[in-house]
Formats: sequence, C-alpha cells, structure tokens
Amino acid sequence: MPLCKLLKKSDEFIWTEEAQKALESLKSLLTSASVLVAPEQEPLFLYITASDHMVSAVLLMEREEPGWALKVQRPVYFVSEVLFDAKVYYPQVQKLLYVVLMANWKLLHYFTEHEVTIITSFTLVMGTSAGAGVVLISLEGNKLCYTIRLHFSDLNNAVEYEALINGLHITIELGATRLYIRGDSKLIVNKVMKESSYKSPLMAAYCQEVHKLNDKFRGIELHHVPRKDNAAADTLAKMTLNGRQLRTGSS
Repeated sequence: MPLCKLLKKSDEFIWTEEAQKALESLKSLLTSASVLVAPEQEPLFLYITASDHMVSAVLLMEREEPGWALKVQRPVYFVSEVLFDAKVYYPQVQKLLYVVLMANWKLLHYFTEHEVTIITSFTLVMGTSAGAGVVLISLEGNKLCYTIRLHFSDLNNAVEYEALINGLHITIELGATRLYIRGDSKLIVNKVMKESSYKSPLMAAYCQEVHKLNDKFRGIELHHVPRKDNAAADTLAKMTLNGRQLRTGSS
C-alpha cells in the first residue's frame, strides 16, 4: 500500500522508510515468486483479503506431489485492485464480496470449469441485510427486472444509492445513452440533481460515483416519485429479502 499511494497525483513526492521497506519486500517476492501452474480437473481455492484501500485474491489448486506426505497448494492466478472513490467506504464484507465478483469476472473460465471454494477468515453472510430492485423499461415498453441483495443494513440511504449505481452500470452494459430515472428517495434525487454536499463521507462518495457515471450518458433525468408509484422496484426489493427467486427475461 505505501507504493500504491505514490502512484496518486500529488504536489510533492516523498520517499518514506515505509515505502523503502515495501519496495524491499516486493523485490524479495518477485525474485522468489512461486511458478504459476495450470490446473487440470482439481478443485480450486480462492483466498481473498481486503484492506482499507485494496482488495486481493489468489486462486490456488491442490494436488498430490512426489516427496510430500500431504497435498500441496500451488498458485494459479493473482488478482488485485486499488480502491478509489465510493469503494473505499464499502463495509468490510462488501469489499470481500466485491473481490469475489472481480475474480469471477477476470477468471470466469476457471469458475465455470472447476469447483471453487472461497477461503476467508471473515463471515461473508451477515445477519442483517437489505434488498434493492431495479426495473429498466425501453422505449418499446420491454422490461428488465433486477434484484440486488446487500449484506449490510439500510443506513443513510446507502441501499438507494446502491440500486441507482447498479442500475447505471447495467444500462451502460446494455448500451443505453439516455435515461429517465424515477426514484422514491427525495433526498438522493435532490442531492444528485442539485449537486448538493454531504456531511457524511460515505454519502458524498456515493454521490460522486453517480456523477462520474453520468458522464457516460448523453442525457440523464432523475425524478422523485412517491413509493406507491414505484411499486415494481419495491416489490423486487422485498422478494430479495424473502429469498424468492426472480424469473429471468423480459416482459
């Protein structure tokens, strides 16, 4: 992490003792790194970890080798990401879930061809959770419905922001260029459209992430509607919390 901080734009460059120790540690790892191996039919293990500003995962395979009484684990692939903006303020469990998703995206062929066991000292399933729903409607009237299960409680409109940000990501992937968004959180609508400031760093980071995604569209309108007029998304959120399955497809 000390070396990652040096990559950020800054008015001055300061080489600290901490950075020197990190460099020496990195050099030692690079000169004695384990050789990556290609798995065959063995089950795989994904070790994940998360710090304040970084998430990492290593995919390992386990097999019997001559000269060893027990099975030996060998590295298959490493993935990591330095966190910025809203991701820095993710709860610990959300960072760990994010690194699992990131590993799945980047190493999809391993996840589809092998059984993968996730290893972490942190409990990934928490007692409190929240649900969110996203309904996308095209100009032709076709609907796409998505449910989002969040492993943290609804604190300070975080769930509404998560639904908005996930919805924006989905529409970007679908190639949409203009959006008319309806949401039942008047506070979020006002903050995003009027670019108001937040006292909470977490909420400010969420709002900043929305503004950054706005630049990927030709036009976005965000309007507040009463919850009774946003029943479809509200129903999806309740379905997620109740553990009900959502049929895929459009209507």
